[in-house]
Amino acid sequence: MNSPDIVDAGSWFTEARIARMGRITVALRTRGGWPAADARRRGWEACGGPIGEIEALLRILETAGIISQTVDRLILTKTGDAVALRVRRGDRTALSLVLLRGGLLHRQARFLLEVSTVDENRILRCPFTIARAKAPQLVGMLIAWPNVMTRPVLTVPAELVTELSAAWALLPPFQVPSDARERQQVGHRAEYYSWIHEREKGAEQVFWVARERDDLGYDIEDRRVDPPRCIEVKGRRDRTVTFVLSDNEWQRAVAHRERYEIHFWGDIDLNRTPSEEYGILRADGWPHIVVDPAGTLRDTSQWQLAPIGWRVSAVIDTANTYPEPR
Repeated sequence: MNSPDIVDAGSWFTEARIARMGRITVALRTRGGWPAADARRRGWEACGGPIGEIEALLRILETAGIISQTVDRLILTKTGDAVALRVRRGDRTALSLVLLRGGLLHRQARFLLEVSTVDENRILRCPFTIARAKAPQLVGMLIAWPNVMTRPVLTVPAELVTELSAAWALLPPFQVPSDARERQQVGHRAEYYSWIHEREKGAEQVFWVARERDDLGYDIEDRRVDPPRCIEVKGRRDRTVTFVLSDNEWQRAVAHRERYEIHFWGDIDLNRTPSEEYGILRADGWPHIVVDPAGTLRDTSQWQLAPIGWRVSAVIDTANTYPEPR
């Protein structure tokens, strides 16, 4: 894989590639930046390896905020300069931390949190074999810290757990979305905010199931109780509490009743960072929670339900019934 999708770049972060990113960062500092047109060649001279991967390495460094491109030059940012100084001293933890904060390992951070326990002192523990299977590149980065222990149990101190569970580490890398992607981005943020909101209650058995399957009829599953709570999440960019339930979601709401909830997040602004926005939305009283929507939404004094479409299904063999189009 020579050109990873930035959103899923975490599995691409082998130790060798991270080392190459570090060498590029150092080279950019000592040479005072590169002409953009010559960045590929200079990057390869600085770090070696397959020349076809240089553009991907540069793109990742730019996404993480380590380098910046002007009209005609590639330069280090202030963050990148600090990372380069640490790398020159043989310390890659600063580089790893910036990649983590940029959301470039968001999937693996979430997986690791879900299979681990976090005690009252915010120390994370997970059997090393499970941690390595679920989040191999992230674990490879974490063990570079001197206060992280590995065998037989991966043990991560509180300050790193805070970084792992922060909003910016658990969402895909921030990108200003196109109109076509905007609604999906709003929905993903709303789901994340409900997931972190539930976990703040000490719920280690809260799972973001919609990231793995889209046919369940809900997004979050709270397994602290048996049978579990099922939470469907909706989001909008304004404050109007209005949303659409699919037929599958409504059927799940009817089947689960009090165990089914809707979390609605309004005022989502994709130009804010998730870490900034989550605190703002919580302080403003979001999410709006509807418990047992199959019963609650029938209260016409509080809610209006309106059909917005018709499902059409053939009940006969259409292949042999209708004439061929002319």
